Amino acid sequence: MTASPTPEQSARAILDIFKARNCYAGDPLKIDYIKTQFLENHGSAADCAAGLMYAEDNGWLEVTPTQRDMQPRDVLTLTALGFAQI
Repeated sequence: MTASPTPEQSARAILDIFKARNCYAGDPLKIDYIKTQFLENHGSAADCAAGLMYAEDNGWLEVTPTQRDMQPRDVLTLTALGFAQI
């Protein structure tokens, strides 16, 4: 049995998803896409949630509601701080 990743490791795995999509600061990705990629390649839903929280708390990602439906947590935007971590 392997140990779960730390929240920071999970957050960096999420940044790797942005990197794989050639994202720059200000680029958004749908949260559903990020979660799917994370679950397929990096770990559990709990690890993903911890990583998202860590990334948001450290200013690497920002929650951006879409203009169409204004649902919270629909889109995450890579910040300049997050891009610097890639």
